[in-house]
Amino acid sequence: MVILSVPKREPRIRSGWGRIALAFGVFLILANVISFLFLLAVSDPTQTGDLESLSKVLAEPPMLAGLLTAQAIAGVLTALFMAKSIDRRPLRDLGVRLEPGALAWGFFLGVICATAVTLFISAVGKRHVEPSLFEKTARADVPLFALVILAAAFMEELLFRGYMYANLREMYSSGRTIMLSSLAFATVHATNPEASVLAWINVLLVGTVLGQLREITGGILMPLGLHVGWNLSLGMLFGVRVSGLNLPSAFHIGLEDLPPALGGGDFGPEASLVLTGLFMIIVVLLGRRLRPIIPEKGGNAI
Repeated sequence: MVILSVPKREPRIRSGWGRIALAFGVFLILANVISFLFLLAVSDPTQTGDLESLSKVLAEPPMLAGLLTAQAIAGVLTALFMAKSIDRRPLRDLGVRLEPGALAWGFFLGVICATAVTLFISAVGKRHVEPSLFEKTARADVPLFALVILAAAFMEELLFRGYMYANLREMYSSGRTIMLSSLAFATVHATNPEASVLAWINVLLVGTVLGQLREITGGILMPLGLHVGWNLSLGMLFGVRVSGLNLPSAFHIGLEDLPPALGGGDFGPEASLVLTGLFMIIVVLLGRRLRPIIPEKGGNAI
């Protein structure tokens, strides 16, 4: 059973939804400011170009890594600021705990799921796994990209399965909390390149699984492990698109020109019906493991 601790001090904003809205507002401001400062630091003021040229520059791996890092920094700073200054709650309430076993099992699950989906699609589509050996980036930068993926996943888990989840769970049941946090998670990813309705549904399913793991384990490390294992396997192992993004990879499988329902198009396997089927099964299996959170003595029933 998981125990949700009650904050010792009253939050500065009593409304849970008010705190969540403020958190996302702070995140958007910080993300834009930090991203702008990064672009200002690395851009060449002597060069000008049209929007198409700018899009190509932003899609380059080093630039992509920088922007993802900027967003990760903004997300972590937002969660820390909101938890300490607005909510007045300890970080453990956000699911930040030292559980290396949970992280490892989540990572293993993420790798298995990504491998199963990618290889099934490639087998049905008669595509081969071809070596790429990170040819689009310097070998010394490969660990950096892995750390960027870890940082971006940690930021998303800290915001959605950490901060947002903790506030929603004080107001709603586990099922409603999982659904609301997953809807927000999917809606944010709908702004990614080449997103579609099926991609939104699939990200919603993935978010539901991550939320279920958050509820079952009481922490964010198992969801984080799954998130990192999934992204690393898709993007840096098999070389397929991750939510519409291209990453340097050890191998490459060309899935973009397959029928969108199978290969996911330019969004990647996360917009494939193969993922839909797999994660619907996982949602049902994990749903049987859910248990209600028991409040501490003196707290209100949730």
